[in-house]
Amino acid sequence: ETACSLQRRMLHGRIDLLRPVLVNRLRDELASGNVPGLPEGQPGRQLYDGHGLDAPDDELGPMPDVDGMTTDELRSTVRELERTEDDVSLRRRFLQGKVDILRAERARRQRGGPGVSAEDLGEILGGRA
Repeated sequence: ETACSLQRRMLHGRIDLLRPVLVNRLRDELASGNVPGLPEGQPGRQLYDGHGLDAPDDELGPMPDVDGMTTDELRSTVRELERTEDDVSLRRRFLQGKVDILRAERARRQRGGPGVSAEDLGEILGGRA
């Protein structure tokens, strides 16, 4: 979970660095009369728009050279980072759910009670246990 959280923070940092560059470019293009608009089929950011795959464990690699990127390439890079962050965040939530279940089981065993049953999972994962 710690490695997953670190990867998520690294993605957030990179997105936070690249997004303002993209916004400034779009603002400049708009001011010059060149209205780029959103690409087809992308009305805005969805709640979850990951790849639907397990989050990659690999390093991000070097920061891209934004000066050498077109606005579309920059937009695509930010979008890809956001999608990867969605996958990492989903993986992190699953890991935190597993940790919550294990902690509840340990607490019940320390009290001498019965183990965690399937009926208890809703309360545990809902934060009420």
